[in-house]
Amino acid sequence: MIRILVTLVLSGIILLGCSEKTNLPQKGELELKMNDVAEQYVKLALEIGIYKPDYVDAYYGPEEWKPVNTSNNQVDSNVIASLTGKVDDLLNKLEALGEYQATGLETQRYRFLYKQLLSVKGMISIIAGGEFSFDMEAKILYDAEPPHHSPEHFQNILDELDETLPGEGKLSKRLNDFRNQFIIPEKNLDAVFTAALNECRNRTSKYIEMPEGES
Repeated sequence: MIRILVTLVLSGIILLGCSEKTNLPQKGELELKMNDVAEQYVKLALEIGIYKPDYVDAYYGPEEWKPVNTSNNQVDSNVIASLTGKVDDLLNKLEALGEYQATGLETQRYRFLYKQLLSVKGMISIIAGGEFSFDMEAKILYDAEPPHHSPEHFQNILDELDETLPGEGKLSKRLNDFRNQFIIPEKNLDAVFTAALNECRNRTSKYIEMPEGES
């Protein structure tokens, strides 16, 4: 459900305060405090993964951040109270940083972390047995509002595809045939992904300082 990239969480991407200020020194007090919140967020998300195994579908970060004891995955009131207490504590810590002046990147990061923690709080509610509508769950977990369209809206899209795609016959087959043209041969996957990751690193490094070898 979530993919944790520690470099992005710790080094910055991404509702609330932190007034913007430029030319602040690196590794200032605000950055260090957000680093601590970010690290605890990652550890909390991994802990939630004990009780909801599909919550974290990939983790790229220090092995020592992973939960030590994963043998007991039974959810009870004590587990919920512990998880809730941790996320509330992190939200309070983050809200206390609203008085700091921040760079644009720090402000984005602050907002990102805040929304991630709100999502964690929502997931804890779901683990505890809370039930939400599809739209509400999308809002709580992803800060997204699913669109609602009429059947005519989708039919217009299908009609446009039917006119655009080459060939004859069923639309679904023609669409799959078109997509199959762009499948990367297995023997080339490593080279293609390496090139893509290198380019991602080059572009990202213009804005975010990353450890050597991190992509």
